[in-house]
This record gives sequence, structure tokens and C-alpha cells, in this order.
Amino acid sequence: MTSTRTALIVGGASRDSSPRWPGDESDHVNSPFPYVARVATIASYAETSRSRAARRVTHSLDPWVVIHTPPDQAPAPGRGDEPGAMDVRLAPVAASQGGVFLRRQAIACGYSPDEVDRAVRTGLWRRVRRGAYAEPGLVDGASEIALHRLRTHAVIAASESAPVVSGVSAAVLHGLDLSGQNLARFHLTHPGISARIEGDVHHHDASLNDDEILIVDGLHATSVARTAVDVARDCETFEQGVITMDSALRCERTTLPILTRRSEECSRWPHARGVARMVRFADGRAATPGESRLQVTYAAAGLPPCEPQLYVYRLGGGLLGIADLAAIAQKTLLELDGRMKYGIDGQDPVDQVYREKLREDDLREVGHEVVRFGWAAAGHVSVVAERVRAAFRRAADRPPPQALYRLSTVTGSGVAPVGPFLSWSELVRLLERQQAA
Repeated sequence: MTSTRTALIVGGASRDSSPRWPGDESDHVNSPFPYVARVATIASYAETSRSRAARRVTHSLDPWVVIHTPPDQAPAPGRGDEPGAMDVRLAPVAASQGGVFLRRQAIACGYSPDEVDRAVRTGLWRRVRRGAYAEPGLVDGASEIALHRLRTHAVIAASESAPVVSGVSAAVLHGLDLSGQNLARFHLTHPGISARIEGDVHHHDASLNDDEILIVDGLHATSVARTAVDVARDCETFEQGVITMDSALRCERTTLPILTRRSEECSRWPHARGVARMVRFADGRAATPGESRLQVTYAAAGLPPCEPQLYVYRLGGGLLGIADLAAIAQKTLLELDGRMKYGIDGQDPVDQVYREKLREDDLREVGHEVVRFGWAAAGHVSVVAERVRAAFRRAADRPPPQALYRLSTVTGSGVAPVGPFLSWSELVRLLERQQAA
């Protein structure tokens, strides 16, 4: 007479409800209820089946009670039954490193190497660089800037020394504007070492004063002024350097005198030619990289001096608009028309474009010529020169604009108007005196 025994099986039964041991290759494929614990009554249990099951199951103390743990479903240490939750020991490690953690740190927190590989394979974690990971929310859909920031944290976490983040990588941490720089390379400064490039990491040898090192995003990084100067030294174009310098001044974490002093200190360093000229040209009132680009091109075209961020008002009061650049003596306003200006702050881009058109009509109505440039056109000297000079000719025979003006300055919250309201003739005389000085 055959005795019957009861076994607890995680892995389920087949579609015809016949018992299936978890050692079968198809037990978690054919089951309509995969990985659900069941009690199955077994009439007999052959030794061969016992051997086959033993290869893929973990036995309890009772050899007849087997727990089947599917390869990609085993919970990682500390996660419990909450899917996707990071181990309570690993989470603070990642939080202290900008959301990034290393393979060895995960293993130290109790994950096995197989569990780390499984988390990456199943999409629970994303690999940000070799041996470094982050949760999908930080990686999926992230910009190049955001990914560079994550990977900078990974580079520092894996470093055996205590380097200072510098150059383009420090600019990313500070939130400075960049244009066309190589974000696939990471920049670290170690005073007293041999400068070298190892893979995607550029190690710089340079001395740093105490006031040139800050804690940014939990990392040691060069100050805003030192960062802007270092970025300018490595720039391929004058425009790139000015874009970063303008944003450094706009964020009000440095000043023109400090930038000037830093540029003088580095005047004998490699690639420092042109940095002082970038500092002299820089103006924190340029609100976007596109406006910095337009200013550089305008100057390169040899056009008359212009004033950035000029506030224009009706004679009876009320703001008409803020001109990105104003050649006020020539009664001409220049505007940068870029995608970055539309669709921000949750506003409807169509409504924004329409309001921009009405604003431009109002500026023309009071006596200005208005010239618009996109990002590409703003970088071509010949295009800017031709279109602006054509506007100068159209405006030459017009009477003075019937408007009031205020100059602008950089404040803690951005660019703001400053000084008294001036008529067109008063503003022209003021700017002529400033340029003569």
C-alpha cells in the first residue's frame, strides 16, 4: 500500500491541476498561478524526482517540505516583501552620494553579487558607469547634465584619494551654463600628482587656495570663480567661455573683481590666453546662453555698443517689454527667439508665442525696429551684421521712440530694473557718457 505525504510547493501546479515539482523546467512557465504556495498531495515520490528537485530548491528541516525560490524573484536583503525597495542600509549610502552607489557598497550592505546582477538585469537598478548604479528614476529620461552629475558622484565614490571636482564637472555641480563641452569626460584636481587621463577621467595637477574649494552637492569642488576660469581655459571658442562667465555672474556666487583676480592669477597657466578678455566681456545680465551667444556675435560684427536687458515702458506707464539687446541710439532692439523661451513654467507655448508677437508689435508701435534671431542665426556674424544694419537703415528716418526706459542689474533673484525712468534722448546721452568713461 502506498502512503501519501503532503508537500508545500512554491511554484504552483500545471494547468490540468496535476501536481508538479518545482524542479521541472516548466513549473514556473505553465502554471497559471506562478510562485504561489500550494499544498499538493503526493501519492508517491520517486528518488529520481527527489534528486532533480534538489538541484533547484531549498529544503526545510522536513525533507518533504520544499520552498522553491524563482531565480529572478528572490528578495534582496532588507527589502522584505516591498517590491523595488532599496535595502535600509544601502539607501542612506546612495543618498549621501547623489543617489549613486557602488557594487562593493551594495555587497557590504548584504546583497550578494548575484542579487546585484539580478537587480540590474531586471531593471530594479540602472548602471551609470562600471561598478556604479542608481535607481531608474534618477537615470531614465535624464539630461546629459543630470547624468554627468550622477557619474561624477560615482567617480568620486570609487576614488581612493580625496580629489576636488573641477572644470566642466564642477560647472555641472554649480549649475553653470555650458555650450558644446565634452560631458563624457570627468575632471578632478589632485594637488601634487602627475596630470594624466585615465579612461574617461582627466586628473589635473594644480594648486588650490582654501577659498577656491567648496562643498557642493556633498562633494569637494572648485569655487564658482575658479571653475569659470578653468572652463574658460579649456574652451574651444570665445563664445563658450563667455556663456559660462555670464552664468557665473548671473548666479551671484562670484563677482567681476573676483573673476578678474582669478584670471590674472592664471595668466601664465596653459591655455590661459584669452581668459582675461572673456572676463572683460562677460555680463551677468545675459539671461540665457542664447543671449550671451548673440552678444558675442554682435560684438564680432563690429556693430555699435548695445545694452542688454533694457526695460521699455509706455509713456503713460506700464511695461512694454524687456529687450534682450538694445542698440538704443539706432532705435533697434534685438530679440533671441529660442525654444527655451517657450513651454516653460507650465505655460502653453502657443499662447506664449502669441503674446510675444503682441509685445513685438507694441515695441514697433512706439518707434523701435525689432530684429529676431534663432539660436543658429545668432551664431553667424554675417547674418547678424546684415540683418541688424538693415534695421538701422529702416530706423534712421524715424522720430525718437515715444517710450521710457530703465537700465538693468543683477540681483539675487535674477535681472531687475535699476535707476530712474529715462526718455530716449536722456538714455542715449547717459550711455554715451558711460562709454566715454
